[in-house]
Formats: sequence, structure tokens, C-alpha cells
Amino acid sequence: MEIGEPLKTLGEIDTHELLNAILKLPENLWIHTPQQLNELTSTQSARAMLMVFTEGTGWPNIEVRKEAGWDPLQATAVPVMHSLLARHYRAGGTIIRAMVLRLPAGQTMRSGKEQHPSFHHSHRVYIPLASNSKVHNSLNDEPCEFKVGEAYEINHTSACTVVNNGESPSIVFVFDYVPADSATRQTSFTATIAQQA
Repeated sequence: MEIGEPLKTLGEIDTHELLNAILKLPENLWIHTPQQLNELTSTQSARAMLMVFTEGTGWPNIEVRKEAGWDPLQATAVPVMHSLLARHYRAGGTIIRAMVLRLPAGQTMRSGKEQHPSFHHSHRVYIPLASNSKVHNSLNDEPCEFKVGEAYEINHTSACTVVNNGESPSIVFVFDYVPADSATRQTSFTATIAQQA
């Protein structure tokens, strides 16, 4: 969604329990095919753990699915999402994507400006969970700082690059929230998530 600036700070958020749950996940649940990430990343070095996802086919009448990350992460991830939605967004919308992205040491991840209509109607919330002093982020080629323990909204019209020159992975939790006036169809699953916020 166009928010008038590349990045907006949403404030502090406690993600310790979510990170602990993520670190216990088996490796076989992570995916790495760019097509599976709906062009979120242009490198196969990044890994994703999908909780809720849509390709956006047939927008606005889209199908939103639970994915492999839902069962092991919902108990810790849903409260984080609900906390931020309650503080910053109008209730009654729909979470159409929720995932963890992990960038290994020594790797780079780039995403272009999103073109699909679902991105222009949704708020993208970005929550760093683990990082190191040699992770460098940029939006539209301008350096920006993401702090662990804080949440942000990223403008979907911005191109994002993450370079991890450190020795530990960079891990972020990302979700897309479509406000009620933009979501003309909600699956019973995603509507239930949003209405609890």
C-alpha cells in the first residue's frame, strides 16, 4: 500500500516467544523456490516459512490458505499480529499473507516493487526477529535501519534489499493486512484471524 513514505515505524513489540518457536522448526518445513514466494525474493539462498499465503489469483476474490508454518507458529505469531493490528489498523480486515523469511550469512535478498493489486491494497508489516551488526538494509537504494524488537510498515512500492555480511542469519516476520474496505471476499479462516484483533 502507498503510505506516503518508504517506511513507517510501528513501535516496540515482544517477539521472544515467536523467535524461540521459529528456531525449533525442522529444516524441511522451509521453502526456497522464488515462485513459491510470489516474487518476494530474487535469490534462492533465502528461505521462507509460510503460515498464511495467497498468490492473489482472481483478485479481489482470492483464496487464502493455511501453509506448513501455521500449526507450529500460530500460538506465538497470531498474538504478535493482533497486537499490532489493534494498535495501528482498523479492525475487520484480512491477513492474506504471513511468513518468516530467513537470510543466511553471506547472502543477499532483493525484492522489486510489487505490482499485484493485492499489494496495493494491503499494509505490509515487517518485524525483525534476529540480526547482526553486518546486516545492511535499503529501500529504493537508500540505507535504512531495522531494529530487532520493533515493527515497521514498508511501502509496497519500494524496492527492498537485505545484505547479510555477518556470521548469523537475519530472520524477519512479515504479514500483509488488507483493511475491511479493500477486502471484498474473506475466507472464514482469515476473517476469524482479523476479527480477533
